[in-house]
Amino acid sequence: MYSWLRLISVPALATILLAGCGGGGGSGRVGPGPPPPPEVTPPPELTVEFRREGLDGLTVSRLYQEGDRLFAATDNGLYAKGLDGDNWQLVGLENHRLQDVAIIDDQHLIAAAVFDPDPLRFSDPKLSESANGGANWLPLDNDFGGGFEENIGVWALLYDAENQRLYATGQDALAVSKDTGHSWVLISGAWDTLSQPKSALALNRGNGQIWYGGQNAIEQMVLRRVDLASGVTAEFSGFLLPPPATIEGITLDPLNPDRVIASGEGGILLSLDNGESWTAPLGDVDFRFYFQAILDPQNSDVIYTASWVKDFDNPQPFVLEVSRDGGRNWNMHVLDEPGLFGGAWSLLAVLENEKTVLYAGLQRGGIVKVLFVDGA
Repeated sequence: MYSWLRLISVPALATILLAGCGGGGGSGRVGPGPPPPPEVTPPPELTVEFRREGLDGLTVSRLYQEGDRLFAATDNGLYAKGLDGDNWQLVGLENHRLQDVAIIDDQHLIAAAVFDPDPLRFSDPKLSESANGGANWLPLDNDFGGGFEENIGVWALLYDAENQRLYATGQDALAVSKDTGHSWVLISGAWDTLSQPKSALALNRGNGQIWYGGQNAIEQMVLRRVDLASGVTAEFSGFLLPPPATIEGITLDPLNPDRVIASGEGGILLSLDNGESWTAPLGDVDFRFYFQAILDPQNSDVIYTASWVKDFDNPQPFVLEVSRDGGRNWNMHVLDEPGLFGGAWSLLAVLENEKTVLYAGLQRGGIVKVLFVDGA
């Protein structure tokens, strides 16, 4: 997302990319993959209703559900609300730009945040901790960075409550902590290296693997799969999405450990064999950013995504795309209002009254709620 290599010529860049392409593990090829499924009639298009949900003017980088509460990590603090429809309330870290939050329990929260709301100022998020549900926050004393911690920030957090492990990514590193963030062990990548942040992180509980991704120093996408038992890392080709590209989100199917969806600048990738082959259900679409592609909690054949045109300063419509057949066909739904900053940076699907609803966190636009009027 932070591009700086625009002056390299196309032939020179191609030479660099070819020299740096590859990695252990899966082939990382895009198509042809398995034979295409038989032609089927696309499901009928959904009817949707959009509702503005507040936090106007804020950038919402992450959305979470913990029990009956929703959390929004923004460029000006952490907010929460109940599923019963009350308003978003500031939990803490006002004037901080949050990159990610790990919810250990209802009182213990860990955040990667920067005391600087400006998204264009590149700085490394540091760890903060609350032991009282967000009422008070203190810097978390930790050794993330392996001796380089003064120059290394945390870009993604993930808490595995079942095994009491906290995972985090840095510029290139994936590390694990067994004491909720105080001491860290590197399990993949390197602590101190020239690279763009790795801010996508997902745990595959079905096979004991963890995925992470982002962008490297020459604007190729980075996507890695780590086997937690053996420590072996498989890295997939930077050509799966055409450069400049980045991986911003990784979604795993809880019912099928071999199904992986990766999204980012340039489109969405899908693997049905744990990364050995890939297709692009949404390919290169003018280098739009797809920060997340998520599954419906009631039907994993339904995929939702929303996009952002890289423009920090000007309004744009909110564009939601929905596939109801596993990515073969897509329908677009657009909310276009005067002055709307509708570029989506985060997406969350939750059940309310036994129906799926979406919350979309926008860049400078707060939150939009999406209801499916026909109940499908």
